[in-house]
Amino acid sequence: MKSVYEELTTLISNTKSLALEDALRQDGDVRSHPVTVEEIPAVKTRLAESLDGLHGPLKAARAHWILADLFRTLERQRADGREEIQSALDALLPSSVRHHEEEAFREICRAVDLGVPSPVAYPRLRINLNEEVYADAPARLDFVGGWSDTPPYSLEHGGAVLNVALLLDGHRPVRAWVRPLPSPVLRFGSKDLGQSVTLTRLSEALAYQNPRDPFALHKAAVALMGIVTAEGGPLSRQMERFGGGLELVTESAVPKGSGLGTSSILGGVALAALGKAVGVELGALELFDLVLALEQRMTTGGGWQDQIGGLMGGWKVTRTGPGLRQTPSIEPLALEPAVQEQLNERALLLYSGYTRLAKNILRNFVSQYLSRDAVLLDVLHSMRPRVDAMAGDLRAGDLDRVGAAMDRNNDAVASVDPHSWPPHIASLVESIRPHLCGAKPAGAGGGGFLILMTKSAEDRRKAEAALSRLNLPDGARTYPLQVSKEGLRVTVREKQA
Repeated sequence: MKSVYEELTTLISNTKSLALEDALRQDGDVRSHPVTVEEIPAVKTRLAESLDGLHGPLKAARAHWILADLFRTLERQRADGREEIQSALDALLPSSVRHHEEEAFREICRAVDLGVPSPVAYPRLRINLNEEVYADAPARLDFVGGWSDTPPYSLEHGGAVLNVALLLDGHRPVRAWVRPLPSPVLRFGSKDLGQSVTLTRLSEALAYQNPRDPFALHKAAVALMGIVTAEGGPLSRQMERFGGGLELVTESAVPKGSGLGTSSILGGVALAALGKAVGVELGALELFDLVLALEQRMTTGGGWQDQIGGLMGGWKVTRTGPGLRQTPSIEPLALEPAVQEQLNERALLLYSGYTRLAKNILRNFVSQYLSRDAVLLDVLHSMRPRVDAMAGDLRAGDLDRVGAAMDRNNDAVASVDPHSWPPHIASLVESIRPHLCGAKPAGAGGGGFLILMTKSAEDRRKAEAALSRLNLPDGARTYPLQVSKEGLRVTVREKQA
């Protein structure tokens, strides 16, 4: 006698919706296709090898998300009061929406980790108690291409981004210090937050998956460098083997939720300082990989453009091809002095005073990509030609075309996620629109910094005057566009007070 599962599988093999079958075969969006509870077991059977990771983590992530999408359609039916859906779904648990969503994101994290080689085996402290490592870097400002650098899209298609290393008030705003300690503990500090913590337990040191923890990045960086491992025993014993205790202090002189890539650049600066402390010189390409893995471990997601943008100086176009190991091709964008002078006169940065957590916007983007949302795919596939076109406009010094391209890119991104261009930001920009030829939010959008391309130097002055009369949140202010020609700097020096 056949089991109920076998009977359902036979039933679905005869009655499956052709539309659903095509969507699964062609890697399309299954959300709009009708599905019944009876169809789920057969779908799971078809996806079994992918769900088990036999085709790799990216296929597993996609398979889990297909099931999450299908269960969402069924849960909507349950919400409509259909009792047979309620009982059938209960019988299929734990195959729930939440379960498959989280499994999908775990597989993406695994895919990134597979592409990142370990930077050092058995790290040991190589600086003395009277020394410290100091590292700093500029922020980054992205003009076009963001999102195309974010896994899993970048791993499957590659990406392209145009951005520039940025000084704020003439300073390099992202900094880290690493110092030896005589006692076998970990001490973390944040100068901008005015907080510090001393850890003595391994469980505390490995608890880095809460992005609201002010020291999640510090913990993840120490773990990624292999200084602390889950298998290494008590924290004090691991630090004794390491050569003593360790202090990692960071500082970000950038407003919170800025959109200037601060968290990724801070991760790169911290990792570079830790590398120097254990006698390893981490190059830009190694840090490129490590920061990608760092942010996945912290669950904040994110792509590769931030660390490239800040850790390498000047204007640049960065491109990658598909593959778990993202190998960047970085093309410096040398602008004529007259073009840079025009930018200095016409480009204006505005910190809006509105903050946002990039994780939320990026998670929504990744969710839509895993669902194979057609609108999002069109936007992502258009990024590479947009980057090439803007690079040409910048070289030619056609800032009117650059501004118009910023507007078009902003409209395209907002068509996918309106949260990237919320009403209060749109209203702010519209209040000075007569003086602009283009505008876009920095980073993932939703708040933070805005790039404003004014029509002329006179329009820039008028825009600044108009902004000064608006009732903006505390902390809102304008900045000039100051390019940093140099990227990451790392040095060992005598310990400072």
